[in-house]
Amino acid sequence: MSAQGGRVRRRRAARCSLASAFVSLAVVVHGCCSHGSVTLLVPTPSRPPLAAQYSEIATALQAYFDGLHSCDVARFQEAWHPEGRLYGKAPDGTLIDRDAGEFCAGIAARDKSEHLSEHDRINTIDVLSDSCAYAKVQIAMTPSPVSSAFFSGDVLYTDFLVLHKLNCRWQIISKVFSAAPLGQASYREKLEERMGPIAGPLGESVREYFRGGHLSSPEVVAKSFHPNARLCFADASGNLTALSREAFFQRLTARPATPEDASQRFDKIVSVDKAGPDVAIVKLQIGYPPWVSRDPGFVSRPQGVLYTDVLSMMRLGPVGEGHWWIVAKSSESVPFPSGPS
Repeated sequence: MSAQGGRVRRRRAARCSLASAFVSLAVVVHGCCSHGSVTLLVPTPSRPPLAAQYSEIATALQAYFDGLHSCDVARFQEAWHPEGRLYGKAPDGTLIDRDAGEFCAGIAARDKSEHLSEHDRINTIDVLSDSCAYAKVQIAMTPSPVSSAFFSGDVLYTDFLVLHKLNCRWQIISKVFSAAPLGQASYREKLEERMGPIAGPLGESVREYFRGGHLSSPEVVAKSFHPNARLCFADASGNLTALSREAFFQRLTARPATPEDASQRFDKIVSVDKAGPDVAIVKLQIGYPPWVSRDPGFVSRPQGVLYTDVLSMMRLGPVGEGHWWIVAKSSESVPFPSGPS
């Protein structure tokens, strides 16, 4: 065995140990950082043990790391869903939107980066339900044709990966990322920005999303929901539903407007995290009262519903300027146990 091969194996073992340690920690405490609170998640008979879910997600993330570093598309596809999409920001400030085929072709064409695997990190795993989660990870790689427009050397990527459990397997359905030269300190917001309420242009885009939802208004939601964005969720059979913006808006207009309903008291921003000045992930809850669909082709909700949404967001346009867009949305829902009072 070569010396370099031994180093690669040791780094892989170290990553596995890191993932195991992270799983052990994450099972105990699950944080909601935007409000400085901590929520303890306790397994219930209807939900798989949290330790098992974290372990399964960490296994998928390991396949993601391995496939990217070794340029092994088959290994990468163990984690990446065939309908998964990658979103980034191009040098001209427009949206990069790649489907699985385009992403995999880029992986196969780039240089291997196993020697950089020591920089891999799983920073966060947030489990929303037994079929939806997201992770914040870091991975260092050699520059791609896109990143070479920004950087001449190795690149540290910070990714937000949204996963759904589909047919009994956790798979990545969307990715947004930022990039910086390897060795540069990772992006950190000022403490007061992290702990305070969501504000500025990012907050305005999220507020328009809330407002448009309660008005059942595609025109309002379109101010923050990018034309390329999709709504994704796992259906009752464990298959992926991926709706275009147009299909999502059809569902939106089928629901009666509820601009003054008491269910709005359930609305809240649960957490906000950033991967750079132009990349964010927002977890929020939005409540709707019982309704009868105005379109017979869509399901009514006689109990009302509480949605938990994960919004992958990017600021597109010139660096430090531009507009915050939702470029991917994944969602989970539960019925209200009783009508809102």
